[in-house]
Amino acid sequence: MTKRNLVRIAMICIFISAGLILLLLQGCALRPVVPYDLPEKALLAAAIGGQIFDYTSTKAALGRGCIEGNPLMSSDAVKVGGKIGVSAMAYFGANAITDHKLRKIYLGIIGAIGIGAGIHNEMIDCSPGD
Repeated sequence: MTKRNLVRIAMICIFISAGLILLLLQGCALRPVVPYDLPEKALLAAAIGGQIFDYTSTKAALGRGCIEGNPLMSSDAVKVGGKIGVSAMAYFGANAITDHKLRKIYLGIIGAIGIGAGIHNEMIDCSPGD
């Protein structure tokens, strides 16, 4: 087993552990979730959609000859695990925020980062230079 494969396995284990911790924490005694208003639902959809857009646009860019800029995202399993982890963080983190204004800011930032990364992936030209 190579060092690279060990790093991949370690990263997958970290993402799975983080996801399990989030799920376990959600099962603890918590205050009731403050219901989402319509803009918050849209921002949550944008936050999760941004992660999907980042993943699919990264795959497309890699297909055009680009290389992955994040050394931690070296395999598909790690990429998917990371995107699921960020999406879970968006959802569970938003549930923990009771102030509607702060919840909108939190979800807006996560959505903007994912969508911004996706736009960058779509715009980058990876063709060999002259």
